[in-house]
Amino acid sequence: MNKEELLLKNFSVLKKNIKKNYEPITAIIKQLLEINPSIGLRCWENCIKDNIEAIEKDFYKEDFSSDGIGWMLIRDMEYELVGEDSFAEVALEFAKNSFLLEVIYTKCPISEYFQGSYVISYLIRNKHYKEAENVLSAIYKNKTFNNFSKLWENIVEKFSYGKQYNPCVIDSSLISSQSKKVKQLCLAWVERIMDEEEQAAAMVYVMQMF
Repeated sequence: MNKEELLLKNFSVLKKNIKKNYEPITAIIKQLLEINPSIGLRCWENCIKDNIEAIEKDFYKEDFSSDGIGWMLIRDMEYELVGEDSFAEVALEFAKNSFLLEVIYTKCPISEYFQGSYVISYLIRNKHYKEAENVLSAIYKNKTFNNFSKLWENIVEKFSYGKQYNPCVIDSSLISSQSKKVKQLCLAWVERIMDEEEQAAAMVYVMQMF
């Protein structure tokens, strides 16, 4: 039995008790994202689908129940998985997954420290504009999220990563060397922010590209 098969076998056992086994389940998904990204993403999706009735209790709220499964499978797992360099291999697939985007970014509370900016910035830098806008659209539809200035600070800051997802070395000069297409896309999305102060603050970060 190879590593992937063994991980999946253990996953099928552990996922029956998410609360008890959250940490090893997360470790399994992280390893699968490194060896078979599509399978890793599917395991995360399956965890959410298997527990959607419990997660739905936190839909459209400002925060998760502190002891709920939603906190684990959405907030914590998003933080643990999406910011990892291995997520680059599945970023495009993730951005096309309407179920995951809707549950994680539109319906569930979004943490101040969520990692979605990694995906958005990476997709924009690699000219996957439609997919980046899929993620942005899901976030903008969230009824309780209003931390747009921090979102855009993080997106623009990560333009210094070049073509990579989460590199060890960055080049800050890349922020001001973005194409006209990228600048126009970012400006257009900042202009959609309804909160005047958040829009003004977000615009300041986008102006670093000019």
